[in-house]
Amino acid sequence: MSDIAHAERAAMPNDNLLNSSTIRRDKLGDISYPTFWRYGRDLGFPEPDVIINRIRYWRESTVDAWIASRTATAKARKEQI
Repeated sequence: MSDIAHAERAAMPNDNLLNSSTIRRDKLGDISYPTFWRYGRDLGFPEPDVIINRIRYWRESTVDAWIASRTATAKARKEQI
């Protein structure tokens, strides 16, 4: 592991890497892969933080931040109505 990778892991010791299956199942309500892909295309789901052997991984904090921003946006829209 490179020094940069070690530094990143040390900076975020509890920040797990999640693959798309885990995110879809545990964070987004068991949505399908095509719906997950549309989230990236249409709703601004972030690009993966790490790609290892062609498998895309996101830091859990990245996913949680995106979900929080979507929740805040939805609440703001609801308050306008």
